[in-house]
Amino acid sequence: MEYSPFDALGLDPKIHTNNEIKSAFKRAALHCHPDCRQQHWMPLKQWPTMDHLTASLTYLLFNDKANAVRLFSNYPRTFFPNYPSRDPRIYQPIPKRFRQFVSCPECGMVLRKDSQQQHRAKHQ
Repeated sequence: MEYSPFDALGLDPKIHTNNEIKSAFKRAALHCHPDCRQQHWMPLKQWPTMDHLTASLTYLLFNDKANAVRLFSNYPRTFFPNYPSRDPRIYQPIPKRFRQFVSCPECGMVLRKDSQQQHRAKHQ
């Protein structure tokens, strides 16, 4: 997985019970569903998309959660779906202390700098 499933769902990596993961998916889907995005004039391909949410949900429910926390706890949080629709705080920039991460200029996905070229090749 090239992105943090916790950030895609708007979860703190410390929170990872199955019920909390499912609730986070439902909250995030309210912002990421294509119908909602069209209603609020948001780009349909802006990260996270429903595909990212579904992949994150599956990854966290069916893989070793402790390993997921170990792999992704150092990723920055940039998606906060607890805020109401159209609130500018839903999508936040990467904090400056996370120098090893970048945001894709095309879709907004938060990636490690070393995987940026590989990710951008997928857009072409």
